[in-house]
Amino acid sequence: MNNLVKIVIYQAEVKKDLSGKKIKKVNVTYRLENGEIVTKEEWKKRVNQTVNKLHEEHILEALIKLSSEKYSSKSEEDILEHAMDLYSYRMFENNQWVLFDKFNKMLGDVQISLF
Repeated sequence: MNNLVKIVIYQAEVKKDLSGKKIKKVNVTYRLENGEIVTKEEWKKRVNQTVNKLHEEHILEALIKLSSEKYSSKSEEDILEHAMDLYSYRMFENNQWVLFDKFNKMLGDVQISLF
């Protein structure tokens, strides 16, 4: 799992268009703990594969719910990425995590609703 923990790499490039106006292009890639560089899409794909492989869909769903409550003004994509970050760090297993108790209560609610 730890190979999904990421460091974001921003690469900015400034060019001029035909009219001379500056255009800034930002390329975002992720460096994983093992040193591999992947795109955002590839990282999300790997997180989803791990979630499915470990049958932890209910955990990711609870993390999405928690993230959407905490960051209600963010876009759905940002909320999903935040939940995936929490998942990749396995924060829900750390009893020192500030939201550990709240998450586990949510997780219990999600599990009950699945059965």
